[in-house]
Amino acid sequence: MDREIPALMGVSKAILENVIFVHQDESNWPLQDPSTLKKKFDDIFSATRYTKALEVIKKLHKDQAQEIKTYKLKLENLQTLKDAAYKACWIFTSIESIAQDQERTESSKAQMSELESSIQKVDAEVHNKEMMLKDLRKLQDQVSRKTAERSTLFKEQQRQYAALPEENEDTMEELKEWKSKFEERIALLETKIRKMERELDDTATTISSLHNAKTNYMLEISKLQTEAEAHMLLKNERDASIQNIFSNHNLGNVPSTPFSTDVVLNLTNRIKSRLGEFEMDLLDKKKSNETALSTAWDCYMDASDRWKASKLRNELKMISRQAYQNA
Repeated sequence: MDREIPALMGVSKAILENVIFVHQDESNWPLQDPSTLKKKFDDIFSATRYTKALEVIKKLHKDQAQEIKTYKLKLENLQTLKDAAYKACWIFTSIESIAQDQERTESSKAQMSELESSIQKVDAEVHNKEMMLKDLRKLQDQVSRKTAERSTLFKEQQRQYAALPEENEDTMEELKEWKSKFEERIALLETKIRKMERELDDTATTISSLHNAKTNYMLEISKLQTEAEAHMLLKNERDASIQNIFSNHNLGNVPSTPFSTDVVLNLTNRIKSRLGEFEMDLLDKKKSNETALSTAWDCYMDASDRWKASKLRNELKMISRQAYQNA
């Protein structure tokens, strides 16, 4: 009976007891204490279910907000790991260029060895040329002294010849022969002097050329040493970056530096693998979060629809009651 009558009349039991079939002695219930009045109004307007639904929605919203906050923190951590992994990938892409730089370094070292050997040969040749130049200068000094001695002797000869008490008894042919031999001797000495001067000029030119070659070799060696130092600096930065990534994100232990190419490839592959795991975990979390949010939204919409339907029924009941009273 308690279920059939409200169902047939289309109103709730609370409306029947407190509005339609309320007893005259109890018709002053709107003047009762606030707690009792609130309970009756909640029963009449079915507000209890709506309040419970709101509490459930608020609790669900709070839980979802906390979970979203947790996911955001995880997302930030994963983003940091992703950035670190991208940096590691950049390091990995630079490994090939570093390997090429290593090959160039080895080639440069071999070239430096060849240049040092060439410099040693040039130094030896310069030393020989300097010794030869020194000998030539000594010979030139000797020629100068001999020329001065010859001039002195010639003057002494002229003086002694003038001081002779009588003329030389040698014939003209003998004197001409002596003169011819003396001129030949002088011509031979002058030819030798010119030859030595040419050799001296050639030696000076060779020494200058060798000095220029030595300077160029030293510049090339300095350039190769600078490139080798820059290459080592890049390798140290790469090793430090890998160590920081493993230390900051607890990816495991790393061997001692400097890293070889195989070790760098292995560590980079480990970082890529861990990044893939984090990305898959993040994708699963996103899907789970979207499902939970969708469920919460469906619950909220269902509760809202029920509340709207209840409100509409109450309004219809009020209209029906007013129409009944007016009739």
